[in-house]
Amino acid sequence: MNIIDLLIKESESYLDVSEIGKSIQPDANAHSLPIQPLYLGLKQSSFEVAASYLPYLSKVQREAMLNIDLWIRDSLDLESFPFWIKAYAACGNGKIRTEFMLSNQFALFLKGKFHINTFDLEEPCYPEHDNYFLTEDNLLLFEFDPDNDGAYIDDVQELIKELYSEFGVENAYVYLFKIVADGFLDFQEGEFARKSVRMKELGFVSYMDALELDSPFPSVDVMVSRLKKSNQVTPVVTNEQAIQVVHAAVMSSYSEFNQTVMDELSKIDDPIRLSFLKYDFVRLLNAKIERDMALKAGTVALASAGKSVKWILELGLDFLKSEIIKNHEPVFFRYDFRDVYRAGNTLILLKQKELRVKLFNCGFSVIEKSPFLGQYLSTIIDDSFDSPIRIASEKLATKSKKVGTYNEFLEWSAVCSFVINILPFVQRFHTQFEQMEKGGLLLDSYYLNYTVDQIDFEAVLMSSFANHLLGNYQGEKGRVKKMGLTLAEFKKFATTIMDDKGEVSSLSSTGEMIDKFIADFGFSVIEGSWKYIFNILRRQMEGYDYANLPDLDFKHVGGPIILAS
Repeated sequence: MNIIDLLIKESESYLDVSEIGKSIQPDANAHSLPIQPLYLGLKQSSFEVAASYLPYLSKVQREAMLNIDLWIRDSLDLESFPFWIKAYAACGNGKIRTEFMLSNQFALFLKGKFHINTFDLEEPCYPEHDNYFLTEDNLLLFEFDPDNDGAYIDDVQELIKELYSEFGVENAYVYLFKIVADGFLDFQEGEFARKSVRMKELGFVSYMDALELDSPFPSVDVMVSRLKKSNQVTPVVTNEQAIQVVHAAVMSSYSEFNQTVMDELSKIDDPIRLSFLKYDFVRLLNAKIERDMALKAGTVALASAGKSVKWILELGLDFLKSEIIKNHEPVFFRYDFRDVYRAGNTLILLKQKELRVKLFNCGFSVIEKSPFLGQYLSTIIDDSFDSPIRIASEKLATKSKKVGTYNEFLEWSAVCSFVINILPFVQRFHTQFEQMEKGGLLLDSYYLNYTVDQIDFEAVLMSSFANHLLGNYQGEKGRVKKMGLTLAEFKKFATTIMDDKGEVSSLSSTGEMIDKFIADFGFSVIEGSWKYIFNILRRQMEGYDYANLPDLDFKHVGGPIILAS
């Protein structure tokens, strides 16, 4: 069984806390259980169930539960504390309760959640409300928010009482006073650094490390150079690292892992190397989970994180086999999963950055795309920032194709390059359009088949092509700049480019007309512009019987802009 199938099988063994419970025999412990499924199993249960499991866990496991749940990136998640406060308060093992009370996490919780002041019985100064309690020695006063803290305030008070009972008044006061005196931000920063080191030893990745893994090489050339110089590194995996797995939701898409990846893994027979690759794969998935903050978001987010890593690995491996490894050497002999992932991710991110920068420089946005771009360009941009990235079908009638191989990446990259190169033309048309609109030269009443808000680059481009084909830019006609066609001109244009089947003609005459338009308007410098014009004509013009269509029904057609009579 290869390491991917093994991880799938192992992860399915820990689907919920009841399944985890079957692994714990009477008078035994749960020290061999992996951290992530254990954490999710406990969090999906009640705090009473979690309390019953705490004695079976090792100190490392209990600490890991807190390290996972009580932080969002590099900041404390104070809203996650109540579950563990109640769980530890309900735990019947006094040593475990004491361990929690003396933990830095509990200290950070007290400091972050409560307003703590020293209190003088000889000159008492009580708050102007009843939302407080005093420690057993009456030397410290804890103020709380009844709306947010009321559900667990009794548990906190009982734990602090137990602290005094366990260590005595003087020692308990010194411990709590030190918490009061320490600066919160410095305390939090120090604990974040310590917990990051602890979790790294268990295959978890801090948010900053996850960002670094997700960052691309400066360029493809730099990446190729570094990858070619890379040598195999196989650290020894500890027992605690070897047992780690991810939740079953993360692995849900890997039963359909690309066969090429599986074949490459099957070429590795060194058990030490395989053990490291398994751990490295878990660590990569954990990095993506941390990057997307998916662990607390639920199984859908976890499945999405796993699927995102999967297709990038497939692309990265195909790239390595196509461009880097030329001697049939097994990919995983020299490279680990993080290398493969970063290769695929770099290819994507660099092209996305190029597209994003060009959009910004031309006054457009990835998030709030201008309607003026038109449906085809907008679809390409949407698909280019999807996960996985996709290649839009030419007529937009079928589902976009997922990019999973290096050849498909090159196809997508060429489409992106077309968008990047045509955007300055779109910007120029858009600027002129806006100037005309602001000057009151565009009104809905001027047009039959569009309102002003509906006019986009495709409509303007097709109108320009139609006017060019009909000779409206030549001689005396060329002095009159109009954005659109009369109904008679539209019908003549449709007759010219459509065949007997009602489709845009694929004959050489149509191609030559597009070629001449491209040359005269300066589009010839843009590779793919002929195909773009031909496809938007097909998508917008086909499907109508123009010869028998009543004049009033032309207001429902697409294609060039028709001027109202």
